[in-house]
Amino acid sequence: MANLSVSVKMKIRLPNGERIYAKPVEHSNGKLKRFYALVNGKEEHHPEAVYTLVYRENRKLRTKAIGSGLDEIATAKREQESFLQAIAHGHIKSKVAPVENRLTLKAAIDKYLEDNEPKAEKTYYAYSTALAEFEESCKKKYLEDTDREDWLAFMKFLKAKGHSQRTVANKISYLKTFYINFKLPIPLQKNDKALYKYTEKKAKAYNQKDLTAFFAKLTAYVLGNGETRF
Repeated sequence: MANLSVSVKMKIRLPNGERIYAKPVEHSNGKLKRFYALVNGKEEHHPEAVYTLVYRENRKLRTKAIGSGLDEIATAKREQESFLQAIAHGHIKSKVAPVENRLTLKAAIDKYLEDNEPKAEKTYYAYSTALAEFEESCKKKYLEDTDREDWLAFMKFLKAKGHSQRTVANKISYLKTFYINFKLPIPLQKNDKALYKYTEKKAKAYNQKDLTAFFAKLTAYVLGNGETRF
């Protein structure tokens, strides 16, 4: 069945220059709080924002810039939903070419692992295990439908299995490589890195005093050939 949902997003610019589509903030009555977006769970004022409709037409992801007035936004969303309904019922024909041969997540993983089978056994095992866990944690059928929420669910899934922060970071790295292979954007936000990063412990260097004390406590014994071992 066709996906007829239409979302309203705000195209905003972050301080680092990155542009993202953020969820608009709503008042308790459900009306939009004009030019306020949710960024990493916090309200931010973005007067430069461009309100945008996000939807799928013929299974292809589409965006459409709209006005910033509350009535304009509501009307544009309603009209776009009616348009998609008309296409779905055959009343009008879409001018957007349909997406053909969409890869299911399973098919994409199988293809990726087949292409990477010549790699070292240890590397292949690491990738195949991480992708199998992602497939298990993800509820989406098609790879292109996966998003940030699926990545966050994957992290929670790994932590629930008892994986260390370092292991989680490694598996996220493998998943990034997988996405890049299929020319898909990494859906994480900047602050999401705190959910899986780890600090590598520095190895402690023993000084001469520590080594002297250590060897002083060892018990020496003599082998049959007269050689002394500790």
